Amino acid sequence: MTLTRAAVIRLGLSAVILYLAAHGLTGRQGLVSYMGLLDQERVLETERAELEATIATLSERAARLRTGSAAFDRDYLEERARTILGAARADEVVIDLPG
Repeated sequence: MTLTRAAVIRLGLSAVILYLAAHGLTGRQGLVSYMGLLDQERVLETERAELEATIATLSERAARLRTGSAAFDRDYLEERARTILGAARADEVVIDLPG
């Protein structure tokens, strides 16, 4: 059985089209990789939003501790200092709870 020239060309083109389609789906820049990158982008966007919220919270807390700031809060500064240093006033009773 001999193949005609047209059949060989058709077979070759079919093989090339099949290769390109398979590579377009599963290759490094194919559809499957693209879908994975979209999932990764969603995860990173969520993480970025969480980090931005954390930064905003920490910035607000830092502003409350900064003496030159308009948001300076003397009571908050005292509370943080007492918590970190474990200090109490002479007229206070300290109850140490197991934690």
